[in-house]
Amino acid sequence: MKIPKYYLEEIIDATRDRFAYVDYDEECYETICREGAFLESYTGVSFAFWRDFFESILHFDEGINYEATNEQIYEVLKILGWEVVDE
Repeated sequence: MKIPKYYLEEIIDATRDRFAYVDYDEECYETICREGAFLESYTGVSFAFWRDFFESILHFDEGINYEATNEQIYEVLKILGWEVVDE
């Protein structure tokens, strides 16, 4: 399945921002929820998957690689069968 890149950028940015601060960032989490719900409706894949996927990579202390670039994340999605396109 193809996913336009701009559908992912906001949730990735909000996830990065959420973990850039010591305090819980409610505004970033609201963006993650909104964009995750949109991705769920677009792809048919649960909001929880999208939230957990990005958090598992980008969480500062406990993530796989909080410095991962968007392009690296897109490559992981490609391996899983999701093509991120510039549409």
